[in-house]
Amino acid sequence: MGYSIFVSDEARNETYHAYLWYEDKLETLGEEFLSELEHWYTKISSRPLVYGFLNNSTILRSALLNRFPYSVIYIVHESRITVVSVRHMSSRPILSSQTGK
Repeated sequence: MGYSIFVSDEARNETYHAYLWYEDKLETLGEEFLSELEHWYTKISSRPLVYGFLNNSTILRSALLNRFPYSVIYIVHESRITVVSVRHMSSRPILSSQTGK
């Protein structure tokens, strides 16, 4: 089964800010971040149910990037994956209103 990925505006915004932060630290590091994130989007779209649920959620799943301290938070619904957040590991937790509880 093929899954399509939709990246929410919030996740795009978080990605953009992370990119800028890494580029400010070292030229091309932001590009490396984006490359790893794209790699993870591909992995998630090929096997989205492999990654575990976030905290006590029954909908939100989380995949941790390897090189960067970020996780991709997403929802699987039928053949569509919605990335709701690209979160730094030190960020505040996902609010319960986002989990549908």
